[in-house]
Amino acid sequence: MKIYEYGNQNKSKILLIHGMWMTHEMMLPYVDQLMDDYHILSPDLTGHGNDKGRFESAQKEAAEITDWLMQNQMKELALVFGVSLGSVIAMNVISHEELLHTHCAVMEGASLTCVYGVEWLFRAMFREMKKRPETIANLYASMQDWMQMYSRSFWTRWRIRIKRSFSIWYMPAIAIRLKNARFRRSCSDTYFFEFGNRDSHLVCQKAIRKYYPEAKITTRKGYGHCGYMFAHGKDYAALLRSYMEKEK
Repeated sequence: MKIYEYGNQNKSKILLIHGMWMTHEMMLPYVDQLMDDYHILSPDLTGHGNDKGRFESAQKEAAEITDWLMQNQMKELALVFGVSLGSVIAMNVISHEELLHTHCAVMEGASLTCVYGVEWLFRAMFREMKKRPETIANLYASMQDWMQMYSRSFWTRWRIRIKRSFSIWYMPAIAIRLKNARFRRSCSDTYFFEFGNRDSHLVCQKAIRKYYPEAKITTRKGYGHCGYMFAHGKDYAALLRSYMEKEK
């Protein structure tokens, strides 16, 4: 894992965690919009980007990120933002409340398996993707032009990495069971969850409301998994900023 840093190191810290098969580069539109006012931290997760390791679990990634933060004396975060798999890792990071204080957390397309049937859905989806990797391109079609603005080679590298590293056995490692999480309910009003109304993960909002009744859930009409975020780069950066402003 490598953690990239942007902006002024004396400013408040923001942690941005990318999704599965992505790299830190997917966060560059937000970096461009926020780096003047914040110190931004964005990792390439294990097995992603230029990292040649094997991704083992969201918990292990979160522990590595937390250790890095502690080693660098970063014990307070203005925002933790996670996308899909990144949201699972983010939720594990902010669970280390004895080490780290997080003012605001935004989860886009969070992968939660404590809702009946979601784990089965993941397995079925992964089997299909393993047979036909091109279906993944369709899943994230809305992000292709957006990403190429920031990295011409990103799309090619992404497709190669899918074929090389994809495995159905990733499934247990990429989701979180809310009932086993260790977050304080008193902090749940600083959590913001974003879903598209066509996102299969939308069923997870039932669990969110059960375990974190004060968390804010927003459903974007007409969008699939992470689709709103990919379609509104600059506007989404403003959205993240607005969530942080609400918590001041």
